[in-house]
Amino acid sequence: MRILNELKIRKVHYLKRVGLYEHLVLNGIIGGWFKELQDYWTDSLRREKLSLIDFYQLHLKYSADPDRQEVALLFYNVLKYAMRPVWEARLSYLLKPGMKVLEFGCGIAPLYRTYRTFFNHIKVEWYLADVENILLKFARYTYMNDRGLGYHHPKFLPKEKFDVVIVHEVFEHLPQPLATANDLLDCLKPGGLLYFTYLDTDGTGLDTLAGKVERGEVLILIATETLIISGTPGSGVCIGRKGGE
Repeated sequence: MRILNELKIRKVHYLKRVGLYEHLVLNGIIGGWFKELQDYWTDSLRREKLSLIDFYQLHLKYSADPDRQEVALLFYNVLKYAMRPVWEARLSYLLKPGMKVLEFGCGIAPLYRTYRTFFNHIKVEWYLADVENILLKFARYTYMNDRGLGYHHPKFLPKEKFDVVIVHEVFEHLPQPLATANDLLDCLKPGGLLYFTYLDTDGTGLDTLAGKVERGEVLILIATETLIISGTPGSGVCIGRKGGE
């Protein structure tokens, strides 16, 4: 299975290199993303069957409608991650059999999707945590038959349970990022890995003022409590190893 997964990754990289991948995705030919959205749209949301043309038209319409922002956000995220299926593969190369992984603030769970598509030969327990929203509902529906996948409430995380905690493009959206960072470090095992990004935003839109104001404190906390083994805190993807192993 590992060899097959490596061949799938090479295929994606090749199609991207020759400029075909995005066209195949946008036309619904590759990736299966549109079939997943269709199923959720008709089965869970009880809407009429969605065509690819309908999707693009509704995406534009809902994006401009303040009352349809939740669905617009779903459309945006589904297409965004379909265009980039191998999302931060470096994390998956750090996984070992038997690990417990938490994807916090997961949305539609792009890193779990990368794992299940390209790295499922490494058997781990994966958990998703987010506030209840349409993105999490889509993820729960899409992956409802997946073994080894569980869920945690973001406010009630167990202590020192996880070998890997993922916080991907989340901190800048939180009302209390510093308190959340402390909670996430607490639920990480000694020696465990914290995989995170923290975008530098102006605190408007979907981002919070607290996400802007507390950014420096969060980055200092993580740099203090972990040994940074990849990247630079606050600049793209960073991976820190919690002390105390």
